[in-house]
Amino acid sequence: MIFKGVLLSCILCVGTLLFIPWLVCRIPESYFIHRSLRSSNHRTPLAKGIRRVIKNCAGVLLVLAGIVMLFVPGQGLLTILIGVMLIDFPGKRLVEKKMVSIKSIQIMLNWIRKKNNVKELKFP
Repeated sequence: MIFKGVLLSCILCVGTLLFIPWLVCRIPESYFIHRSLRSSNHRTPLAKGIRRVIKNCAGVLLVLAGIVMLFVPGQGLLTILIGVMLIDFPGKRLVEKKMVSIKSIQIMLNWIRKKNNVKELKFP
């Protein structure tokens, strides 16, 4: 039982160390100031639906992984924030703004972007 917990912790830690920076660098720099709406008229309704389901499932998995990482090594709050950004739910913008109002999250997000030569995020 302990071995499974250690293995899960290692997988989550390594996975987020690779995946989270990639996602953070893809966030538009003014995302938290005003949300840019992407037009995806070139996709069929089926493709849009499939993309939405995959995005929401990935978001839920990241939120759950972030919650686990609050108790084991990893980037818990940052992983939860990225997961919340992927999920579609009412009040999402309010939750995002509340999370990025935490100074340590702002510093971490911009540190990751600076390290990857991407413009820093703007915060309200």
